[in-house]
Amino acid sequence: MKKKLERLMYMSFGVLIAVGGYFFGTLHSDQVDAQIAPANVEYNEISCRSLTVADENGKPRIVLGARTDAAVIGILDRNGKDRINLMIDDTNNIEKISIVGENGKDRINLITLADGNSVISISDKNGNPRVALSIIHDEEGGISALDENGTPRVVLRTIDGEGVIVISDENGNPRILD
Repeated sequence: MKKKLERLMYMSFGVLIAVGGYFFGTLHSDQVDAQIAPANVEYNEISCRSLTVADENGKPRIVLGARTDAAVIGILDRNGKDRINLMIDDTNNIEKISIVGENGKDRINLITLADGNSVISISDKNGNPRVALSIIHDEEGGISALDENGTPRVVLRTIDGEGVIVISDENGNPRILD
């Protein structure tokens, strides 16, 4: 009985979101004039700290969550594993979108940091960053190829408007600098 009530609750939330999305979507549409409500209608809201949207089998597929210091949206695969995450961390002033591999390790990250830096990183199957595209203080851009230990081996970047290429050994010591 408890399982049936949980499924009913999830289905109800899903229906509310779908109907609400359709309704609010048609309010701003020039193509669906018949759906526009009179100006004197008051709209209410649904408020909660977390919301899970389940598929037709009752398996969670989307999770929305919020605290005073963070907000998260997670998209889950059919096995319930996190696959795509969107996070805003107000404590550390970080925004992050992650695409997660089957094994739970981040594969692609888009990150903005409190210091103004932005990074897109692509990781190997073990979650180790192997390629990074970065913008530092909204001024200098760079592309880095990293080895399995995270050591930058090839770096292409701009410094004071000039292009720089650095090729390093396994310890990170520059071998070729141009």
